[in-house]
Amino acid sequence: MGHGRALLSISLLASNRQDTLRRCLDSLRPMMRELSCELIVVNTSTQPEIEAIIREYTDTVIPFLWCNDFSKARNCGLAEARGEWYLYIDDDEWFEDTKEIVTFFKSGEYRHYGYANYVQRNFLDPEYKTYSDTWVSRMVQLSPEMHFRSKIHEYLYPVHGAGYNLNVIANHTGYIYSSDEDRRKRYLRNVPLLRGMMEEEPETLRWALQLAQEYYSVEEWAELEALCRESLQKPKYQKQALMKRLAATFYAGLVEALIGRGQIESALPEIAHALSSEDCSPLGAAYLRLQEGICYFEQKNWDNARDSIQSYFELEEKITADAAQYAIWQEALLVDSAFDMINKKKAYSVLLGCSLMQENTEEALHLFQLLEWEQSVVYVFPQLLPILLESTIEHPHPEYLQTIWRCIWNDKRLYDMMVTENRKKWSGRTPEQRAFLRDGYQKQTISFLSKYYQADAIKKYPQLLPESGQRALKFMDEIEMGEEEWQKEN
Repeated sequence: MGHGRALLSISLLASNRQDTLRRCLDSLRPMMRELSCELIVVNTSTQPEIEAIIREYTDTVIPFLWCNDFSKARNCGLAEARGEWYLYIDDDEWFEDTKEIVTFFKSGEYRHYGYANYVQRNFLDPEYKTYSDTWVSRMVQLSPEMHFRSKIHEYLYPVHGAGYNLNVIANHTGYIYSSDEDRRKRYLRNVPLLRGMMEEEPETLRWALQLAQEYYSVEEWAELEALCRESLQKPKYQKQALMKRLAATFYAGLVEALIGRGQIESALPEIAHALSSEDCSPLGAAYLRLQEGICYFEQKNWDNARDSIQSYFELEEKITADAAQYAIWQEALLVDSAFDMINKKKAYSVLLGCSLMQENTEEALHLFQLLEWEQSVVYVFPQLLPILLESTIEHPHPEYLQTIWRCIWNDKRLYDMMVTENRKKWSGRTPEQRAFLRDGYQKQTISFLSKYYQADAIKKYPQLLPESGQRALKFMDEIEMGEEEWQKEN
């Protein structure tokens, strides 16, 4: 390392996120105090307030007129980097703790590696309750030929040497959307860019991978299925060694598209084919086992659903034991989230449905607790809700079912989702089935509420009950009352 050269160059891409910019910059300060660092900020904003905040932290500010090309912006910062190593970050990210990064450099460990991975924690809700973790390679040893590629989802190339996994978390809020419209705006920005890159570089597998993720993000199932089938059969992709690691994205995307369109019978043989393929990674196999469990759950094949989810959790234990290999397999998009919070809660939901229908009381209560429905932000697997109603009517009703229903009655979002999902199933039932479910549910509801209120009062004066009790008694009526409107919309 030459005299006066920084050990680490940190490059930040700043936009108009004034609310998160300072948090990002503050998270870098402990690292900058401990190490020889330089901070380079590429500023795409025209707001004077943004410039003023940046100047509190560094004088190396590069103005950049935004042109829908992340690599061009990143490369401006990279061109100014004089460090031995290089780290890049966005203004909607912040480190929880950088002690391990400091130790990595101070100990001299960095000299044995060409790049380092850390965990990017992608929050999915404004309260930061749900998230997906993935390993990212954002810190590398600089070389003269290194540059960023791709207009979106940019990455550094070439990267030499072995990788090192750091137990460091960088939080990220870029996937929190205020509405479906905002989510779609991002999709409409990204897809034309990816299609253009695919036309310019038809042999680059990465672009198809990213396009699959974009289709999945907005549930464009027909486009996702077509892309995945084509990619799995494309000779130019099949010849690449990289396909051995990345084919899992296309297998998973194909099955997601079929499940998304309700084609469960077609999805299961596709899963079996993928699992038998040599180019499906173990992480891809885990994701497919989860999808398989969901398919069997939809078919009410409880034993097979349980077996598939158990295989999923067994694979998790094996795969996550080797962090370095796990990070490599996570290069395959879609399946990189196989063990994130939401997918694991899908797995818990499938097992909960099985335990409800198989009357496994102890397991059901444990699984319900893992779903954390009493939190302010919850994930609900929609397919579970009709099964919950069916279980309530057809099986004995121990205390844990009352606990679940109290959560639903007391949370308007949960309750409305329960009505919506059961309404979808309602139109396929005969009048006799409807009468059985309605009467059975009303009896069970009154039985539940009678533990807290006198039965006669419930029957005569339901309006005196708290809102949760009133909603419980009205549940079946609300399903039927809205069915006609739902059929018109769907």
